[in-house]
Amino acid sequence: MTSKITMYKLNSGGADASGNASVISEKIARGKLLAVHLIYDSSSASATDVTLSMLGSDYGGADATLLSISNNNTSGWYYPRTYAEDYQGNDLTFDGTNKIPCEAIVFGRLKLSVAQQTATKAVKAYVFVEEY
Repeated sequence: MTSKITMYKLNSGGADASGNASVISEKIARGKLLAVHLIYDSSSASATDVTLSMLGSDYGGADATLLSISNNNTSGWYYPRTYAEDYQGNDLTFDGTNKIPCEAIVFGRLKLSVAQQTATKAVKAYVFVEEY
């Protein structure tokens, strides 16, 4: 099966006077979430909160948080993971204690939300998804 890596660029735009901003991707992401590169504008507030989520309304479910970074203004790479589960929703483990991490499956538009940001400052997210 052929796969490709797709990059979704989300730019929160300038925060409003309360420091909040959000943006939703135009295209639906379908595949495995591999990495997220967050880039903060210079002079961003050190208390900036960033949340990347998948809109549940695209498939009739609830929104799912994929990445949540609090009180940060330093650009960087993130590799969000979830945990493998069995058919009953129980966490799978290596040895009864250590959970097995795996890439999150995404199927929906992506939403970047920013809070407590300096007014007029933005955060960009480059989201890398392996699609099939």
